[in-house]
Parts: sequence; structure tokens; C-alpha cells
Amino acid sequence: MSEAAATESDAVVETIVRKGVIQQLVDQARTIAGETVLRIGSDGIQTRVVDPANVAMLDVSLGAAAFESVPGGSFAAGVNLERLDDYLSRAGADDPVSFAFDPETRRMVLRHTNREFNVGLIDPDSMRNEPDIPDGLELDSTVVMPTDEIIPAIEDAEMVGTGGRNGAAIYFDVDADAGEFTIRGEGDVDDLEVTFGPDDLGDDSEFGASYESLYSSAYLVGDSGLLGAVPKGVDLRAVFGEEFPLKMYYDFPDAEDCDAELMLAPRIDSS
Repeated sequence: MSEAAATESDAVVETIVRKGVIQQLVDQARTIAGETVLRIGSDGIQTRVVDPANVAMLDVSLGAAAFESVPGGSFAAGVNLERLDDYLSRAGADDPVSFAFDPETRRMVLRHTNREFNVGLIDPDSMRNEPDIPDGLELDSTVVMPTDEIIPAIEDAEMVGTGGRNGAAIYFDVDADAGEFTIRGEGDVDDLEVTFGPDDLGDDSEFGASYESLYSSAYLVGDSGLLGAVPKGVDLRAVFGEEFPLKMYYDFPDAEDCDAELMLAPRIDSS
């Protein structure tokens, strides 16, 4: 790279973040989308995406506290997530990654280790509109528990359940009187229940009523499921209601002010 090119690239809007942090954003967004808009500015980086069927949505925010450097300005970068994942692959989790945007060429320069990628961006105006994740829903049940407990229970319920295009039906059952939360799968031959009592659930867990809610396993677990990229061992906060969407929240491990909000529409029981 020439000295003139280096001077020009150093002059553009730039932010620097640890690779492990931006990798978590990419991994989470890739569960439901192939491309996204990264909104980069003094507050950090945010992205919102929705799957093609409008069933699953997510909002990932990387706060400024997680960055080594944040820009004075801001820009929106439409990126192909698979290519971005490839470009990050050679960096170690603790390596700093620089994102620099040149408003004249509308290209992004991505730097880490001894590599510099000049990345062609997608025009955000040509991409699907970013979703608005609804607030104010009457979600009266909250379950807080480690991902390495709730995710295997959903995977086991999927294993016995009857599949289809949207995967097996996963039931979230609430017994408010007993303070119990049950994940249930039903198949043509077999069925499964995994029950978590008050001693298994986090202190912030609460239930407003007793009911069951139904969701599709294909949007929850596996490579294309919302929970497929959630780190092991973190606490997952799941908020839901009878025949209402499921909202899930988690904080990034070892990264200050970084979190994700996931939302899944309920499945309609056609039986």
C-alpha cells in the first residue's frame, strides 16, 4: 500500500473494536439473514434484521464502551455477512479490527493483523427495510436461565417432535402456581417434557398466569435458529405470553455495553 493511499484511508471515518465482539454480532445476524446494515457512529455499532418470512427479528447493539476508538461522524454500511465473516476469520478473538468508511468512494476498509480488505458495500436504500421490534406487548412471563440449560432442552424437544418446513413445535408451558416452566415436544410416537422449578430459574423469573405458548424449532435452534449463535454459559432472559411473540435478551460475555434482543413470532397450532 502506498503512503498516499495510507494517508487517504487514515482520514476517513474509522472505528476500532475487538474481533471477538464484532464476530458475535456477525454470527448472530447470520442466523436469520445473509446481509445487513451496520450503523456505525459515536454510539458504537447497531444492526437490525428480519428473516425473509417475517417470523424472526433481532437487534444487536455494540456500545461505545466496547470500542478502542469511535468516530466523530457516522455512516451506514450495507454488508454481505458471509463475506464479512470470511474477512474476519484470520484475526484472533482479541485482535483489534478497524472499520473505515470513505464517503467519496462509499467503500469500507477493514483492517486487522497485517491484512487490509477494501470492501464494496451494498447501498442501504436497495436493501430490505430494517424492522421495528415492537415494544409494549403484554408479555407477563419471564424466564431467566443459563443458555447451556435452556438450549439443550429445546433441542431435545425438537428431537422427539414432528418436524416440517418450520421444524418441530416447541411448547413453552407455564405453571404460575408452582412457579414452574416446562419445555415440551410432541411427536407422532414420542414426547418429552423438561421442567424447571423455582430452584432452577433465575431470581428475576416470574409468571403472571398459567398457559402454553407454541414456537417453531427451526427458528430457535440449529445453524439458522436465533439461539444458534448465543454464547454458552450466558444468562438468557426469555419474555413471552400466551399466543404472543417470544422475546429473548442476552449480554455479550467479556464485552461491556453489548447486547442482543431476539424476537420470534408464535406458531399457530393447526391441530
